[in-house]
Amino acid sequence: DVRLARPSVPEQVAATLDRGLEKLAADRFATADEFADALEGRSFTPASRGNATPYTTAGRPGRAGARAMLLHPLVLVLAGVAATAMFVAAFEWSAAHRKVPSLTVRFPMMLPRSVTYGGVGVGSDVLVSPDGRTIAFAASEAGGPRKLYVRPLDEGLPRPVPGTENAASIFFAPDGRSLGFYANGKVYKVSIEGGSPLPIADIERPLGIAWSSSGVIVASTFGGLVTVPASGGTPQALTKADSAKDPLLNAWPVALPDGENVLFATRVSAGRGSGKIGVVSLKTGKSTILRLDGIFPLGIVDGLLVYVNNANAIVAVPFDVGSLQITGTPTPVVTDVVVGLRGAAKAALSPTGTLVFQSGSHAMQVVLVDMRGAIKPLLAEPRAYAFPRFSPDGKRIAITIALGARSDIWIHDVASATSTRLTTEGTTNDRPEWSPDGKRVLYRSDRGKKSSLWWQPADLSGPASPLLNNDRDDFFEGVLTADGRALIYQVDRFGATASDVWYRMLADDTTPKPIADSPSVEHQPRVSPDGKWVAFQTNASGTNQVVVQPFPGPGAQVQLSTVGGSEPVWAPDGKRLFYRDGQHLIAATFTTAPTFAVTSRTPLFEDVFAVAPSPHANYDVSADGSQFMMVRSTESNQLIVVHNWIAEVRARLAAKK
Repeated sequence: DVRLARPSVPEQVAATLDRGLEKLAADRFATADEFADALEGRSFTPASRGNATPYTTAGRPGRAGARAMLLHPLVLVLAGVAATAMFVAAFEWSAAHRKVPSLTVRFPMMLPRSVTYGGVGVGSDVLVSPDGRTIAFAASEAGGPRKLYVRPLDEGLPRPVPGTENAASIFFAPDGRSLGFYANGKVYKVSIEGGSPLPIADIERPLGIAWSSSGVIVASTFGGLVTVPASGGTPQALTKADSAKDPLLNAWPVALPDGENVLFATRVSAGRGSGKIGVVSLKTGKSTILRLDGIFPLGIVDGLLVYVNNANAIVAVPFDVGSLQITGTPTPVVTDVVVGLRGAAKAALSPTGTLVFQSGSHAMQVVLVDMRGAIKPLLAEPRAYAFPRFSPDGKRIAITIALGARSDIWIHDVASATSTRLTTEGTTNDRPEWSPDGKRVLYRSDRGKKSSLWWQPADLSGPASPLLNNDRDDFFEGVLTADGRALIYQVDRFGATASDVWYRMLADDTTPKPIADSPSVEHQPRVSPDGKWVAFQTNASGTNQVVVQPFPGPGAQVQLSTVGGSEPVWAPDGKRLFYRDGQHLIAATFTTAPTFAVTSRTPLFEDVFAVAPSPHANYDVSADGSQFMMVRSTESNQLIVVHNWIAEVRARLAAKK
């Protein structure tokens, strides 16, 4: 009995040590928790000392006998063992009850090789569930349509959610067991385990959707934020986006955990610049625009408002929800977040502080690729390149280069290896195309009230002038016919539910006329060198496919691709039509008599190159048809998951003080 050496030892501790020193394992404690409970007396009864000799005064040895017993070597050894056991037990108990801070764990999201995240898609396309344990994102497989995938953090690979083809603007239910999404003119909800999606409401092309814990769904439309019950119904206006002086968009709503307030971004409709973060009350409809330059809100966690700014960085700032006051200094905490159409950042944050985002500085190279896939650098300096176009004589390249929150058209002279910036106005200038004579470059710009088409001399001998614009419609891409007489373009018409392809003559009768005007999404038009055919992408079949039809028509539409297709580009001699199927660059041959018919589809090389950041071909073909000008990333853009990220942010902010 340890109390022979130390009478002050509590009885339950003595009993615990007796049992812990039993010779047979079956007689000792089964777990450390049982040991700790016994030390504290939570499981102690006098009978629990088992076969150990009870400590009683009867038969107690005299002082001399006791002193001799205490000095006995065996007693000293046992006392040392007991003391050591007590120390170890106390240490383990203390460690078990010590408050240990949660670890911040980051890891890349592993995807099956056939699944591609990113590409063209309007709205947010990556999410994290409210409890931070499930990631959802929109992606395509082997050139098929975009659909939703979920990846619980305790599972190895993401799995598709059936029935979510063409999904965009995705959002989680407050309980994390259901997902919502927009497709084909409607907003749906579906269980993450699968099942038939259920329609909620008809909402035109929402720029973000959120599901509040109060049972209200908030969606961004071109007219402002609207609300609809999660059970379904007719959308009701919450905010008004447009004014006569300054047409604004209220986009990317994020429902806060209080069930009352919703974050959103407000900005000029045509571009990304001058964005601000706002808060609106679901109860009163009152909006407050904060003094924060941001394009995409992520949420409020642990007293920090987190958002993406105009420089593609995630920023955290102390914020008081009750007073709607900024209480600290905005601090960038993550740089180089990928930002898509209309400022939709590829990032999401859960109320528990788990972050998911797509990394990448958009550092690209422009390369030449031959028919077998051999690569040779053309513009090797890493920059944010997009939409390269050879001039008709092949001596110059028109290309989009982004820097921070703005993008411009540049002209690169191949022989001298020098580049000159063409555009200086607006914040977003992209998707350049050459005039057939090589004297002018047309492009999309946000310098007006709406997205519009402009053109200007390639040698900077004159200013830019509008080619196609008005105050109602958005024009996003255009190409000229080989004779320079007609403009074929993509338009998002006011009140329409999807983008369409139209054309107009540049002289005489300039009345706009439709090429593809349907409830489906049609874009990326390219006209054949002889001006008799037009190819474009459509999702009318339920998947993104490349189709061809007579220009200007009438005539039947023929599907060119089979397992999905995008970014059609004609060979300069007009004998082949190239497109991307998500896995390869495909060369299609065809006949045109008596009607257009595909004769072959030949994969040329594995398509490991950057997809278009917006709807428009992100590559071109050389004048002799032997090489392709492609854009490739210089780094691995991937989804990064950071569990308990907010603790890392708190530590960084504390270190700055």
